[in-house]
Amino acid sequence: SSPLYFYSDIIKAIENTKLEIETARNLFNIVYDENLIEMAIYLEEAAKKRLEYLIALAKEKGIIVSTQYILYQCINMSE
Repeated sequence: SSPLYFYSDIIKAIENTKLEIETARNLFNIVYDENLIEMAIYLEEAAKKRLEYLIALAKEKGIIVSTQYILYQCINMSE
């Protein structure tokens, strides 16, 4: 497997994990049941740990993204 695909997978995993964190926060804000609140907190904390790992892995591999890529992602998220 090409390093380019591996790097792309890491970047995609980081993006997906950031969405998981946002989803967990949104869940936390809309639920009232104690068990669901606890679950939302757990989901967010687990996703944060995963994000820390993925960012460390990306740094270790020297993965960087361009400003254009970041802008492209922001534009796509707003649509």
